[in-house]
Amino acid sequence: MKSTLVLLSLLLVIFRAEAGNEIQIKFHEAKLPKNDHFGYQADGLHLHFFSNGKAEWMVSAKRAGAYTLEVKASCTKGPDGFAQFQISTNGKTAGKPVSLNRASVNEYTVKLELKRGQNIIGLAFVNDAYAEGEHDRNLFVHGLKLSAK
Repeated sequence: MKSTLVLLSLLLVIFRAEAGNEIQIKFHEAKLPKNDHFGYQADGLHLHFFSNGKAEWMVSAKRAGAYTLEVKASCTKGPDGFAQFQISTNGKTAGKPVSLNRASVNEYTVKLELKRGQNIIGLAFVNDAYAEGEHDRNLFVHGLKLSAK
């Protein structure tokens, strides 16, 4: 009975992925600027942005249409507030920059339009602030989930 449940659970996960309801975005597949200010933890727990810049992922959508990107993020606070990030699809910005509303991990949702087939999803840190010994605003991304509406 237990092995049947495991098999059914596995088939459900495979079916959901094939149905196009959810697209996995993995940190280690990100295209990042080539310097120490950007990267992902070796344990895969988060991406870090220590200055303004963009991470990009190639994703494949089974259909054109509306999608939702859920971003789990945290930050260090700057002198004028929390971090902001901007999402883009295929080089075009998707709405306005998203402002974090706390330093601790929280979930933020962005609506996207994707074409059928290959798409480039970008996430850019857009409001870095640094003054030695005073403040250093950084962005940390803890999770990304892209779902069809």
